[in-house]
Amino acid sequence: MRRRFGGGRLAAAAVLLALAAGGCRHDERGGELHAQKVVLQREVEGLRGLADRLERGESVLPPDDVVIVVEDGLVRDLLTANLPFETTVDKYKIRLLRADVTFRGSPLITLEGSVTPQEGVAVQGDVRVLGALERIRVDPASGLLSASVAVDHVDIERLAGFESFLPGGSLDELARSVRLQLKDRIPDLAIPVKVEPSIDFPALTAGPVQMEGATLPLEIGVSEVFAGQGRLWVAIAIKPGPVTKTAAAR
Repeated sequence: MRRRFGGGRLAAAAVLLALAAGGCRHDERGGELHAQKVVLQREVEGLRGLADRLERGESVLPPDDVVIVVEDGLVRDLLTANLPFETTVDKYKIRLLRADVTFRGSPLITLEGSVTPQEGVAVQGDVRVLGALERIRVDPASGLLSASVAVDHVDIERLAGFESFLPGGSLDELARSVRLQLKDRIPDLAIPVKVEPSIDFPALTAGPVQMEGATLPLEIGVSEVFAGQGRLWVAIAIKPGPVTKTAAAR
């Protein structure tokens, strides 16, 4: 069962990737085919890691770790709460207005909005940004679960009058420039799950029972991530450090 799941799904995705790659060579812009290709590449990477672990007889997630499960609807709401997001690329204003999330093999995200020339003319193009959550981690300062937004593909839909404002009329070149400059500008996503960096034992200094105060520091890190069935599964590895006494019993 496990071999059929991993091999069959990966084989099917590989065929689709080949078709998408071949189709891009025959399409003038290849925007939609390239979008499908980058999505499939993300899914294949996630499923390949899952299949490899199952082939080795390992658990999908480390059994000794603490697993946090986040539903796609929550991440969609968190992304939407940070919108609209506006930035400027060259002489164009990018405004992202809508967000969608798909947890299938990889934590895929889609952002949609508009692109307009900064000259104030009443023309615009529709922009679509495809990417994924990456560098999912526990922020050391806040203890919150955080993720960066990777930008894999940008597609700009051709609208009447908009291409006249492009140098040479190249939507592809503008889309490439937007992708390269946008990837480092989208803010990190903070997921409202906090992991405390230590366990505190308060001192008991009065009464029939007394106890020294102490702190047990915890080394915390994300060891594995898997996206599937509309959920993001995050495995947190926790290692205790040396106990530090904070107060003595009276």
